[in-house]
Amino acid sequence: VKSRFVEMFAGKYETVKLGNVAKTTSGGTPSRTHPEYYEKGSIPWLTSGEVNAGVITSVKNYITEAAMENSSAKMVPANSVVVAMYGATAGVTGLLRLNTTTNQAVCSILPNERFVPEYLYYAVASKKDWMISQCQGGGQPNISQGIIRSMEIIDAPLELQNRFAAFVAEVDKSKFRIQKSLSTSRKLWTMTRIAAIINMDFFTQRSL
Repeated sequence: VKSRFVEMFAGKYETVKLGNVAKTTSGGTPSRTHPEYYEKGSIPWLTSGEVNAGVITSVKNYITEAAMENSSAKMVPANSVVVAMYGATAGVTGLLRLNTTTNQAVCSILPNERFVPEYLYYAVASKKDWMISQCQGGGQPNISQGIIRSMEIIDAPLELQNRFAAFVAEVDKSKFRIQKSLSTSRKLWTMTRIAAIINMDFFTQRSL
């Protein structure tokens, strides 16, 4: 997919500053001193470490309505592109497939009609090294929303963005089929091994 992105778009179209064509926002972490902000929570809450998943269809943590009312956490719509901003995962990009809130270490690029989500995801992901290069100071990199908004991305025609998104969908289907096939093969191999062990044990006991 990365190779196809480069093949279709690299050096072929003008670039545009992301902050001029898309809205961004960050989230917040409800106070941990209030357990009621987390207990029995029903609102998804994404942390920066979970951005590593790439295409994000679920989260591990949930918060309550009270948590949203008393923190900077806010709902981010599905099809937003998210970027981890701090520490070891800085510059890692993900694509939301669910509505969720996020912590303050995640910058969300909200969907709009100018960019197909799958295209924007790969366009931003391709700028990871650039984002990290813009960080100052020692230690682990901290990417600001300002850096993300100043990013130049390829302003490709919507028709080609949609064509690229269709290619991504086909690749994902192929991945699913392969994973399913591998899973089935592993199960069959395991069953065969178990059967072999049972048979071996049976004949061993008979010989004794």
